[in-house]
Amino acid sequence: MLQEKLKPISRMLIESANEAEEIAAARALSAFFTENSPYAVNQQEDSTEITLRGGVALSTYHAAICIHESLRTARLIKGVYHAIREILLRFPDQEIRVLYAGCGPYATLLFPVLPLFDNSSLKCSLLEINPLSVKHARAWSETLGLNKDKITFLEEDAIQYKSPETFHLLISETMFNALLREPQLRIAANLAPQLHPNGIMVPEEIRLDLAYCALGDEPYFDNQKDSSDGKPGTAEYSGPLFSLTKDFNFSEQVRSGSFRFNSTHFVFPEKLSKTKPDICIFTTLKTFGGHEIGLGESSLTNPYCVGNYYTLEGKPFRLVHRFEHIPDWKLEILS
Repeated sequence: MLQEKLKPISRMLIESANEAEEIAAARALSAFFTENSPYAVNQQEDSTEITLRGGVALSTYHAAICIHESLRTARLIKGVYHAIREILLRFPDQEIRVLYAGCGPYATLLFPVLPLFDNSSLKCSLLEINPLSVKHARAWSETLGLNKDKITFLEEDAIQYKSPETFHLLISETMFNALLREPQLRIAANLAPQLHPNGIMVPEEIRLDLAYCALGDEPYFDNQKDSSDGKPGTAEYSGPLFSLTKDFNFSEQVRSGSFRFNSTHFVFPEKLSKTKPDICIFTTLKTFGGHEIGLGESSLTNPYCVGNYYTLEGKPFRLVHRFEHIPDWKLEILS
């Protein structure tokens, strides 16, 4: 049975103790999915994105190839595994409701760990707006022999979805670096308030920081090579912008019709103007259970440059995140 071939790979990933082991396990998992997929995910046929009010839903092809980023895959799956273990402790002898928003064609963050648990207590709802991805994910579920009575597929918009009942675990990784393009923030704003008060969201924190640097000297992840360029980085952190969490999720702001975040005011330190002139946003993900994806360890955590010292003319500035339509960042110079 294919599920029995998956289990040792999943265990190897969960038990990986260092970066080299994580990469080896994640690549084994990627190969398993590529070689055993019931449908071939084809770039030419499956590359249509869906534009939503709040971000872009990836094509089936681009959602599928995310699995090839090894550290990202390993640490998110570890986070989901440990979150399920924690939820089972918090809610003993109860049916555990899991909502996976933006599952893509592989349900990459959930399907590898389900065979490691007694599925009788897990009820999983997989939410995905792309119909082709839903077709692939349903076929994968059947191919792996997962408990079909405990898995429901919902072809709906996660930005708008209203669950008929609270759930205990929310999984959603629908983002670019600096929370650009994809609707991670808007999905969290809609779904996090529907989570049980003692529930868990994975990633549990997406932290955005302002930093001054020479962008070319900072670590940068190349998803074609599945590795960082290895630069140590010398950025000067200026301060936090915000952290997206279960509790800080922008839901009240979105309900009020406001779709922008304004940072505090910053003044560029003159002493850095010659060596670190770029104004950048750095992203860090805490998945769960102490697992973290740091700068340059995935395409999600690459630095994003919003401007530089020379555009400021010595004036203070702030950063504005707009997320009503396609999320973006703007540098506003203040008088």
